[in-house]
Amino acid sequence: LDFALGGQTESMSPEEAAAAVRTGRPAIVEARQEDAFLAAVRGGGPVRRAGEAEGFDYASGETVRLEIYAPGR
Repeated sequence: LDFALGGQTESMSPEEAAAAVRTGRPAIVEARQEDAFLAAVRGGGPVRRAGEAEGFDYASGETVRLEIYAPGR
């Protein structure tokens, strides 16, 4: 994904991703961190799930599921 986006991505904690969505930026959250992300956004304004994607992590050799979140409407 990083290659497809031209290196314009940031790696951040679930709490930092929640803060990014609250400031109007989308966030891509790995499924294993989704619960922590949802806990961090709770009570901080509307957030919507905008999509999902599945991919392959070359570093770990595992399939990963990514959830895409955006500011709610």
